[in-house]
Amino acid sequence: MMNRGQKRCHGKSQAKSDSDEIPPPKRFLTCYNFFFKHERAAFLKAQSDAALINENNPLLKKTGEKKKGAKANFSKFSTEIAAKWKGLSSEEKKIYENMANDDLARYQRDYEVYRTKTTEKKKKQNQK
Repeated sequence: MMNRGQKRCHGKSQAKSDSDEIPPPKRFLTCYNFFFKHERAAFLKAQSDAALINENNPLLKKTGEKKKGAKANFSKFSTEIAAKWKGLSSEEKKIYENMANDDLARYQRDYEVYRTKTTEKKKKQNQK
């Protein structure tokens, strides 16, 4: 049984409150991640445009239960995206590589700030 103020997270209990913790920086994305996000957004836009034309589109029906073929559809979709990625020229990939490099630089800056803050916090706790 957990005490009041403890949280269960991935099988571990935590006695600290959320306000005491310094959240780590959001992980950086790779060039493929940026490409995938772009293609997914384009796919969803095309699907929503198709829904306006055809309201009986089974891909966009929202039900309370999960569709059995949802994993298969995502698997097929991600396979198609991977094939598109492999077919991109180096000039086309360069756009996504630049985005990934910018995001990596952001992560490194944020991580240094995070490391500094956590180190300062540990020093303060050790002084008490």
